Amino acid sequence: MLGRAGLRDGKRIARHKYRFSEDPFFGAGAQVLIPAAKIDVAVMCVQQVGEEGTVRVSGQYYSDPEVAQAADITIVMAEEIVPEEHLRRNADQNTIASFEVEPPPRPPAARPQCAGQFRDQGRAGDARYHT
Repeated sequence: MLGRAGLRDGKRIARHKYRFSEDPFFGAGAQVLIPAAKIDVAVMCVQQVGEEGTVRVSGQYYSDPEVAQAADITIVMAEEIVPEEHLRRNADQNTIASFEVEPPPRPPAARPQCAGQFRDQGRAGDARYHT
């Protein structure tokens, strides 16, 4: 479909969906080669982000670090913006380095939603946000 529309230019979208090639390492026959994704913008929802952009995800983060590295621009929406010193105390728990993320802006206050292993959704947790 992209090829017929003339969008497979080889710059942002690969010229071909796939190619077959013989395995040069183990002689396992034909292998399918698939182009890597070129990501313009990645938007992530995380639990904590440092003032300079260091990201900490509590729980499963799946392919977030790889997506942040592959994207030209990474935007992070966080439940909490914390000082970088807080994230440096346990640096092994940080998921994405600050140089891979756009510096986080100070958002306007809003009612928070459920964030895994950070805030539970429910009446008791939401009571202080209702007017």
